[in-house]
Amino acid sequence: MDCQDFENAAEKLVHYIIEYRTGANKRQFNVLPDMNMIRPGYLYNILPNKAPECSEQFDEILKDVIMKIMPGVTHWQHPGFHAFYPTCTSYPTMLGDLLASAIGCVGFTWLACPACTELEVITMDWLVHALNLPEKFLSATGKGDPTHTGGGVIELSASMACATLTMGLRDRMLRNHIKNPQLLTESDYLSGNGPGSLVDRMVAYTSDQAHSSVTRAFRIAMINSRVIKSKRHNQCLIFDPDDLRQEIEKDLLKGFIPLVCVATMGTTSTCEFEDLYGIGQVCKDYNIWFHVDAAYGGIALLCPEFHHLSKGIEFADSLNINAHKMMMVNVESSPLWLSDYRVLTEAFETNPLYLQHTYKGMPDYRHAKLAREFEKLLLADGRFQITNCVRFGLVCFQLKNDNQLTMALHEELTKKGEIFLVLGCTEINQESKHRKEVEDGEIIENSDKLTKVTFLRFVCIHGTTMDDIKFAYEKISLAATYILDNVEVSCS
Repeated sequence: MDCQDFENAAEKLVHYIIEYRTGANKRQFNVLPDMNMIRPGYLYNILPNKAPECSEQFDEILKDVIMKIMPGVTHWQHPGFHAFYPTCTSYPTMLGDLLASAIGCVGFTWLACPACTELEVITMDWLVHALNLPEKFLSATGKGDPTHTGGGVIELSASMACATLTMGLRDRMLRNHIKNPQLLTESDYLSGNGPGSLVDRMVAYTSDQAHSSVTRAFRIAMINSRVIKSKRHNQCLIFDPDDLRQEIEKDLLKGFIPLVCVATMGTTSTCEFEDLYGIGQVCKDYNIWFHVDAAYGGIALLCPEFHHLSKGIEFADSLNINAHKMMMVNVESSPLWLSDYRVLTEAFETNPLYLQHTYKGMPDYRHAKLAREFEKLLLADGRFQITNCVRFGLVCFQLKNDNQLTMALHEELTKKGEIFLVLGCTEINQESKHRKEVEDGEIIENSDKLTKVTFLRFVCIHGTTMDDIKFAYEKISLAATYILDNVEVSCS
């Protein structure tokens, strides 16, 4: 392909992209593939067993995409997509990707590409100001202090950010103990495996509402994890700082080394904002690194009306967001800030805290209000119960307070394919306090009974409008009517 062929192909591809996105916005096709036609392995039956040895004309390739690939695509940018959490894209970010691909650089050092590395630092500093983050996360240049150790790096995902951070903290703890023999105990020297024994004693803490990637990061770093069960207060799940303190005290008595605690702004299941202030204070008391996983909820800080959600963020030693969730940026872009970037540079033997990727754009936060409107529609209906605190763009709800009915509703909506939601599940206490029962004249105190609650997650994505909210509610309402009229289930 020469430059003229590239120009011709690019023009055709741009026209198709516009046609595709316009069609999605106009609901010319459903958000989900036609499951009557698409089955697991469908592509194996229509694509060659081996890669072609000869090139094909771009028109033929685009035709294959349209006829073979697109029928199996779940359309994440469709107005009927209300599942998982949003992934954003936009025309400006597509142009940025095109230009980045043309330049084709890797900014792992300043010399490798000065503009790339400097632009990343500048952009990360811009975001510190835009998100109203503590100044300790600014770079030395942004802070105007050459001795300042804060800074940021753009990782590919929140999972990668947490795993990289945890391994860096592990290595720092190892170095500190090995450099200071007085910190080592006799058991650390057994069989000459000092570092291994030390790693076995390190502990990381998080709540049961944290994303699975958090505990996976702990496993990758080969350190122990303590998953602290959240407490339900009304519709909210609380990561109690007192429970964290108790776990830390238990571990210290057993000779463990508390290393890091991860709290979440916008949990995956129900978009809970955990108590950063209380948890951060506990981490400060025990000199434990405090990381905030703000992959979804942190982006809300772009809006002043959500700044109250960040109370306690001043205790954070590091924080990450997913720019690709709501900042109109293509996947994958996960900015990570540290108060001391040397946690990474010393562990991975790199000089600057610079990697690759750039992004631009500011989001439209109408969806936060639209989630409230959707909540109102469900509550007014009378057949639905809200199961989370609706603070942002996520509404969790049940049909008739029944798990089986809710799962049947999800199955019906998925079968229709006009809107896409996913299920969530959590455990709640049937009683907020211990129950007391009278049996044969005796008072018996029973522990709380944990009950599983299955719910539907409705997410407002960046392009959601009030018409989309009404459309989704109409489809959910019709499906609920069908389920209640035709499906027999036992009460859950």
